[in-house]
Amino acid sequence: MDNHPRKADQYGDKRRRFLKLLGVAGAGTLAGCGGDGESDGGDGSDGGSDGGDGGDMSDMEQFFSDAAADYEGDTITLVTESTPPSLYYDETQVSDFEDLTGISVDFQAVSFTEMSNRIVSNATSGQAGLDIAYTEQDSAAAYANNEWLIDHSAFREQNGDLAWSGFDVDDFVPFAENFRFGGSYYAYPMESFLKLVIYREDIYDNEEMNSAFQDEYGEEFTVPENPDEYMRSAQFIYENSEDVLGEQIAGHAAQVQGVTGVYAMVETYFPIHGVYNWGINQEEFTALDGNGGTMNSDAAVEAFQFYRDLLDYAPEGVRSYTWSGPPDAIIAGDAAQGTVYSENLGNMVSGDPAYEPEDLGVALPPVRDGVIEDAENGDGYVGYFDGGGYGVMEASDSKEPAYLFLQYMLRAESQRGLAEETGAITRNSAIDAARETLINEATGYVDFFEQNNDLFQGNPNGRVQQVLVNEVFQSPFQEFVAGNISAEQVANRWAFRTEEKMVELGFLDETGDEPSPM
Repeated sequence: MDNHPRKADQYGDKRRRFLKLLGVAGAGTLAGCGGDGESDGGDGSDGGSDGGDGGDMSDMEQFFSDAAADYEGDTITLVTESTPPSLYYDETQVSDFEDLTGISVDFQAVSFTEMSNRIVSNATSGQAGLDIAYTEQDSAAAYANNEWLIDHSAFREQNGDLAWSGFDVDDFVPFAENFRFGGSYYAYPMESFLKLVIYREDIYDNEEMNSAFQDEYGEEFTVPENPDEYMRSAQFIYENSEDVLGEQIAGHAAQVQGVTGVYAMVETYFPIHGVYNWGINQEEFTALDGNGGTMNSDAAVEAFQFYRDLLDYAPEGVRSYTWSGPPDAIIAGDAAQGTVYSENLGNMVSGDPAYEPEDLGVALPPVRDGVIEDAENGDGYVGYFDGGGYGVMEASDSKEPAYLFLQYMLRAESQRGLAEETGAITRNSAIDAARETLINEATGYVDFFEQNNDLFQGNPNGRVQQVLVNEVFQSPFQEFVAGNISAEQVANRWAFRTEEKMVELGFLDETGDEPSPM
């Protein structure tokens, strides 16, 4: 299984606190089980007439009640990581579905490790017992390829009496494409987040900093839009903050330690330099520049060098930073900016940060020329789209009632409530529901998400992700960070050893020529 190590239990605890804080700030009314009184107009609204005084069922409720008649008394089991989105579904959707259908739902929110072990065990044994499972977007490909999840699109076509017409898959944000393979859905999204630049707006707006920057560079001090501007900004803040602001603030923060630096490279630093899909040719499974890949291209080498050079302008302890290092550094006032998973924003605008919440801003990663155009045309992306989904297990003996619950739980009305409570946006129709949260009022994140989420992409290499990160990338990357090898060497080692691993895994017949220097 392709477990993303950012989901380790220790990080998960922190992640839950972040999202809980975000949800408290923007709490609205929880979604109930009733229809919203509107017919399905293709806008993601839940179809059905208003139940009036509550004595009559809406069309939506009537559908689920009727469709579940043959499964009344059945029990379905769902296992998921315990996070605010999953707890939201448990607390707001389960009991209403049970009352409406007579189907019992054993909703088990556990640690990521326990969840993963149970899903793998169930899927590989082929034994029934688990009906709905959580999958991260970067594991979905492996789950689909291994036939652990059903083809939900085919199941829907073959079971028209169980397919609710109000379940609008076209309403999902583009992130949902990470759960589609061969045109079919193998899971539906239940949460989503972006990895973007989070920065101290008050530092960029400071008049003295602006004056000093103009004196040095002859232009305004603004949020950087490309790698050169970001490097210059990071250096300027690092070298001038103590004299101008009266406190030393680093110009950059980054994930470095262990595998976290590797993920930073492939999720952020590669794409902002125009190296997409980890530098792996998605049709040929090659990585070498001379063999159709881009992992050791000039752009990739530039990305590696950019990453390491920026560490000179980061806090002293940056080489110990893992997943939470960048947001924690910004919260503490140790750094002015960095690329951060948006799930951290809840914690960054509450508690006792070194700034006022409204002084925090969000921006696109600083990209080289052509990347925005590639992203708009579907030929690339600017950064990482993270999140997870729920899908019905192939080994389930209760696929029919499980699919009914999946539609009910992830319908538009429910996911609008999710956006209000946690800020996790999975449907276009849910964006307005998240506008009144503290996180949007302070940073404009929801507005940013609406305008830019289609420029981000998930990980397309889920089938080989874990083996590449652990067996190919991690060791040479840490040598590179330590200064023992050059940017060109680490790029060459990554690319050549990736092709060796692809041969070993059966994706590639033979490697290209070994590049130099290695």
